[in-house]
Parts: sequence; structure tokens; C-alpha cells
Amino acid sequence: MKGKKIFFTALCGVFLAVAATGCKKDNENIAEGMQYVAQLDYNMALECFAEAEDEGEDEKLLARGRGIAYMGMTKYEEAIECFLEALSYSNGIVEDVDYDINLYLAAVYTKTGQYAEAEEIYNAVLAMRPKDVEVLFLRGSARLSQGNYEEAKEDMDKVVEMDGKNFERIIHIYEIMEAAGYKDSGQGYLTDALQTYEKDMSNFEKGRMLFYMGEYKKAYIALEEAKNEGGVEAYLYLGRAYEATGDYNYAESVYNSYLTKVGED
Repeated sequence: MKGKKIFFTALCGVFLAVAATGCKKDNENIAEGMQYVAQLDYNMALECFAEAEDEGEDEKLLARGRGIAYMGMTKYEEAIECFLEALSYSNGIVEDVDYDINLYLAAVYTKTGQYAEAEEIYNAVLAMRPKDVEVLFLRGSARLSQGNYEEAKEDMDKVVEMDGKNFERIIHIYEIMEAAGYKDSGQGYLTDALQTYEKDMSNFEKGRMLFYMGEYKKAYIALEEAKNEGGVEAYLYLGRAYEATGDYNYAESVYNSYLTKVGED
């Protein structure tokens, strides 16, 4: 596979910011470009990266920055080329940025439905970082997208075993399981979490789990408490719970409250 050897250099740490040490011109244009990326102004970011190339700034970080910008613009083929280019500048010494670039590359492969390629990257990372819960979850998701249910469930079981109190992630596991046609299996994770950690959950987390389990009346009791605690998102799920029970008038009222609170988002 193209780039296969490169994938195995991505083995440690997540590098989320542009490093500026030890590079020509201190990578000033790259840093500025990444600021535009954070602002979602990808065209300006690419202009900065063009200036960075003229100034001879770090080639790996430059290709990485362009890849992220193209990814934001949904120009996925260009993004893949940039990330592969960035990885080609690796000198055999494992750096945090290599790991980061590979995760971006895997994310683009996922966006374009190339789940096997994404899984290969995750396999390479996990070979050296077997306790990386986030990558384990991502590999499970990639496997599920390929129809490999048993292997995906093995990954998700390990994720829950290692990070069982990350209730947001457990809800996400349910969502992708349900989307792939394994709703009962997904609900099993919610049931186990409630039975084991209910006292550790917020009312919002509990309400969402109960909603996805189809326990709508129990869900809106918890979500009413969450709403009173100031959680804006609780309004959205509360409306959905009332809607599911057929109480459309109250659901409409709750939805209107939600829209008022979130404003013009």
C-alpha cells in the first residue's frame, strides 16, 4: 500500500501545535497559517503556507499545515497528498508530529470511506501504544465501518474496560453501533454503564443514556434536572424525549427554549 512504511513511524505523543524551535525563520508563516486554520480561514492559511515555502520554513510542518487546511476545505485528495508528503520528511527518528500527522491522515481516509487504510494506521500506532484509548476507539469504529463486528466489539470492550467512566465516549459507542445496525449491542454498553456507574453520572449523561435506551419517561425526569442545572443541550434531548412519548406540545415548547438559548448558532 502507498505510504505503508511511513505509517509505522507514527508511534508516540500527539502534537497539536506547530513547533517553532530549530527551524528556518522560526516558522513564523506556518504559525500564522495555523492561526488562520483555527479561525477556519483556510484560504488565508494557504497564503501563509505559500510564504512559508518561499522563506524555506520547515517542510514537514508546512505540508502538515496544508493538509489540515485542505481537510477543512473538504479537499480530501489534496489533504492525503500533503500528509503523505509530510511523513516522507521523517528521518527515522520518531517524533510526536509524525504520530499527529498519521492521525490526521487516518481521519481523512475515514472521511473518504477508506476504512481499511485508516485501520492500518491505527494498527501501526497501537502496536507501540496499546493503551491509547482514543486510537483504540477509532480503530473499532473503522472496523465496524468495514462490517468487522466481532473485531470492532473487541476494541470497544477494551475501551470501556480502560475508560469506563468516560460516559460521552460510551454514548458515542452506542451511536456508531446503532448506525451500523447493532442497536442492541450498543444499548448493552449503556445498560452496563448505568448499572455500574449511575452515581457517578451527571443528570445530563444519565438522561441521554436513558433516552437512547428507549426509557423516555425516566429520561425526561433526569433531563428536567439537567435543564434546571443550566445545561443548554439538556433542552434538546428533553424535547426529543417528550416527542418520543407523543407530548408534541411540550416538546415544541422545549425546542423553542433550546433555540432561544443557543441563539444564531
